[in-house]
Amino acid sequence: QLNKLVLPDSIIFISANACENLNNQLGEILKKNNIIVASIGNATTTKLNKNNINVDITPPHSNSEALLSMEYFQHCQNKNIWIIRGTTGRELLAQTLKKRGANTHYINVYRRQYPQYNIDELNDALTKQPIHLTLGTSNEIITNLVNVIKKVDASYLYDIPLLVASHRNKTHANSLGFSEVFVSASASNDDLTKSIDKILG
Repeated sequence: QLNKLVLPDSIIFISANACENLNNQLGEILKKNNIIVASIGNATTTKLNKNNINVDITPPHSNSEALLSMEYFQHCQNKNIWIIRGTTGRELLAQTLKKRGANTHYINVYRRQYPQYNIDELNDALTKQPIHLTLGTSNEIITNLVNVIKKVDASYLYDIPLLVASHRNKTHANSLGFSEVFVSASASNDDLTKSIDKILG
């Protein structure tokens, strides 16, 4: 299927999950051609490196806005760009690149879906020990947390501190009813850990 597409000038990996299929045709394309590789997030870069894929562009923050601010993507007229992602996601990256003259193509390599929970297991997990902080690194995760709250009537979680990875996540969380939302410097494990230590003291 990929060999029917025009070879890309660059490939953007949205997340570590997007790197799961590098042992197949996509990996071969990357190894045989001189393609610029961009990665969002340290975990994504690490995963690519473990698959012997060198990353040329990594933004200072783990989001689409930071990637779009990088010089390469400021000047992408007529460049063919593949975006490796899940079946759903933000459209900002592709929309902005198209406005800048790039030809973009999504390669969907995984599917996001709401996990199925057993009510008894959820209740057990939520009552086994006190919860001092919840974590949501994407809008989908925060929405899923709300689904859990409604499923087991755990409305007290709205008043427990919630740590998120961006101001966009914070806006989403506030709109859903979370009262105390903290924003990490990024979605990296190091920044999240620092934020957790600061919040919990």
